Amino acid sequence: MSVLIADDDKNIIAALKLLLKSQGLDCTACPPPKEALASLHRQPFRLALVDLNYREDTTSGKEGLQLLSDLQKWH
Repeated sequence: MSVLIADDDKNIIAALKLLLKSQGLDCTACPPPKEALASLHRQPFRLALVDLNYREDTTSGKEGLQLLSDLQKWH
């Protein structure tokens, strides 16, 4: 199963990759939201783990919620 990790924190990405790989899952990490959307053009994902707070706005979750909405459009 392919998992998309959308997070701008390198430590979170590393921890999730380690955990998911140990469970036999293939992971693709995309720090910026735009890169996560571009990844959908290259391969399908069965699961997306999305950070809600990115660098532009670290408390409202606006960027992450927008990314979730955009990802659902590709489903």
